[in-house]
Amino acid sequence: MRKSVAAVVLMSALSAPAFAQCVAPPSLDGRWTANDRGFYDVRVVGNDVFWLGESGDGGRSWTQVFHGKRQGGMITGMWADVRGASHNSGLMTLRVSGTAFMEFVSGVRGLGSRWGRPCGDTVLQPSR
Repeated sequence: MRKSVAAVVLMSALSAPAFAQCVAPPSLDGRWTANDRGFYDVRVVGNDVFWLGESGDGGRSWTQVFHGKRQGGMITGMWADVRGASHNSGLMTLRVSGTAFMEFVSGVRGLGSRWGRPCGDTVLQPSR
């Protein structure tokens, strides 16, 4: 009787869905998505952080550039709209969590407030 119970438990475990976890990228370099539905291509050179951000329509609605300095878990820098109806710019500070998540902390906020590299099973919600 014990063998059949063990077999049922083993069969249940084998048929349960498995969920993979994301492995954090080795650096901040690469493509990010944000809750403004934009895409951000980030490049890090030493402590300098650069990005080119574009709206989800290939940058036709807006395009933005950023240059900042990373100190520990914070990045502070200037961003500016370079294409689109808005011509905003400003200084902002972001908090970095590992190499897979950034969030707006202070300063002049553009459209986005959270950036990430989600797994296929997670999505950043648009800002309201």
